[in-house]
Amino acid sequence: MKKLICALSLSFLFFGSQAPANPLSPEAENVFEVLSTYYATDNMPIDAMLSKGVSTDLGTTFEVKFRGYDREWVTGRLEIPKGVQKPAVVILLHGLTQSKDQWWREEGQYSFPSQHRKTLVENGVAVLALDARNHGDRKEAKDFEDPYTYVKKQYFEAGSKMISETALDVRRAIDFLEAQGTVDTNRVGVAGFSLGGHIGWIASSVDHRIDRALIMAMPIIGNGPDLSPRFTEQQLYYPGLKDTPVMMIIATDDIFYTVQSATKVFDGLISKDKELVIIEGPHDLPISSAEYSKSFLADKLK
Repeated sequence: MKKLICALSLSFLFFGSQAPANPLSPEAENVFEVLSTYYATDNMPIDAMLSKGVSTDLGTTFEVKFRGYDREWVTGRLEIPKGVQKPAVVILLHGLTQSKDQWWREEGQYSFPSQHRKTLVENGVAVLALDARNHGDRKEAKDFEDPYTYVKKQYFEAGSKMISETALDVRRAIDFLEAQGTVDTNRVGVAGFSLGGHIGWIASSVDHRIDRALIMAMPIIGNGPDLSPRFTEQQLYYPGLKDTPVMMIIATDDIFYTVQSATKVFDGLISKDKELVIIEGPHDLPISSAEYSKSFLADKLK
């Protein structure tokens, strides 16, 4: 399995040579302007449901459901910190094969995101963790039993659509939060891991209500086998991120990118505030990485 993953990472996750030399050239701006029309949204009424709140040591959690722009239910979990009126909020986006529960799971592989959530709530920031399409409570009979099938079978076009559609769900999540009025939607951040990092990258580019983006171990999507660009390639979204602070966290031994390819993506980003953090180790980041949720998100959104 590891050999398969490594082969796939080399064949399609490596950032291709076709990236524009100047990502903010008039041509790049025009491409983004056209691309962003896909993510344009209508002012649709909110159709949502919240469970009764459950008290925790840190605050109160609510299971939530709201309709996306295509009327599909989006599922998530909202946690409001104790003693804070109208807190800032961070939207949490999980990795492939995971769910919103990843941000609460404290044991096992890929459980480090739970420490990020704890750190945010302990520092007075609300969180809304979403299930990506085809994941968690959003899995349906039509879905693959294992979402990793998208990678294993090289269904890259379908995977790209899953990413973009979930980015639209993030936009709708902010609409939902605005309608609820329990958090301050003038202070919104995104934290995404792996698949969630890619979703968060796009969502932050196309929705300027997102103030800060923490992008962790994001796979680097390159050109297709015929060198044609994929519409979810990260460099296509540079123009939308030029005014958004972005922190990228990458690992030295990650199988879904190389330090060189991730650094190339970072270097092309023109932002008023950007930072690259390189951590020794694999795709499964250490719990100590949660310090960046505090310094880059919680401290700056207060």
